[in-house]
Amino acid sequence: MVNGYCYGAAFTQLCAVDFVITAQDALYGLSEVNWGNHSGRDRELEPDGYDPAAPRSLLRGDGEAFDGKRAVEIGSPISRCRRSGCAMKPFKFASKLMKLNPGVVRATKEAMRAVRGMSDDQARDYLRSKQDSLMRNDGEIRDQVGMKQFLDEKSYRPGLGP
Repeated sequence: MVNGYCYGAAFTQLCAVDFVITAQDALYGLSEVNWGNHSGRDRELEPDGYDPAAPRSLLRGDGEAFDGKRAVEIGSPISRCRRSGCAMKPFKFASKLMKLNPGVVRATKEAMRAVRGMSDDQARDYLRSKQDSLMRNDGEIRDQVGMKQFLDEKSYRPGLGP
């Protein structure tokens, strides 16, 4: 959760997480451009795993700051909140995720990362392979529990719950 300032090296942490929730008055920026470091990386301070391409959707090259509301509009954070209500929002989001099939959540996150640089044909092939792997390794998926609940039992309504 970003609840304050997110400048420079703080983007490294954004690269390491799957979901970002931001206070709407949080401030984001690439301040390094203001003091002569065009890459946004201080080799003495940044860890070797820093990937300058990962936060590309949020970074602006003009040194101007933007708030959490704008960050949601242009990229990475999935949700925003008022500063006073932010403390519990990540926990509420996590409790929703915990109701989902962990194998499917993991496969979905891996697939979202993997297919970014692939052609359509490569992405389809990769996603078919991921689905085949899920079907082999997860009894709930293999037995098509969700499909049976949706088609046969009429007890599941996609998009309205886990």
